Amino acid sequence: MRALYINQETLTANSTLTVRNQNNNIKYLITGRWGIKHSGFSVNDVYGNELAKIIQTKTGMMPEFTIFQNHQPVCKFVRPLNSTSEFFYLPQLHWIVIGNLKKMKYRILKFNNRIMTTKLTTGFPRQLIVSIDTYKHEPLCLCLIAILNYWAQNKSYHLIHPLIHKELGNEMAFRINK
Repeated sequence: MRALYINQETLTANSTLTVRNQNNNIKYLITGRWGIKHSGFSVNDVYGNELAKIIQTKTGMMPEFTIFQNHQPVCKFVRPLNSTSEFFYLPQLHWIVIGNLKKMKYRILKFNNRIMTTKLTTGFPRQLIVSIDTYKHEPLCLCLIAILNYWAQNKSYHLIHPLIHKELGNEMAFRINK
């Protein structure tokens, strides 16, 4: 598995993400914005060629997304309503995405095979280490990291969900004590 590195400061600033290899050479740039229908992120090589992108095609409680690679649709998926943990399935790729948004620890699995794993370094500067099984999966995995990172940084997401869970917890406690 090849390791790629993303500086945590750029992850938390929601700016253009620079992805580097172990020799500190820039390999990919992730650009884009989020917040409206048909907005998304794209993964480009250092020459500006778009390798992959992810866009939101439907909004609402269960938003839908489409991932493209080389300008061709590869997969459509739905994001279920989750709190700080993510778990969703990419049907056309047969990938399961599992992640902890607070710790930025993500995994992608296909059956029993690991496609991607991430972890944060403890040294300075803090970096997200992304290990991906093959070069052809790198742009797709980086698209997924971009959207997972957006969900992790989205302030309204963190403000709304604790209230929902608190209310659900109170409702469940009321039913149990009844």
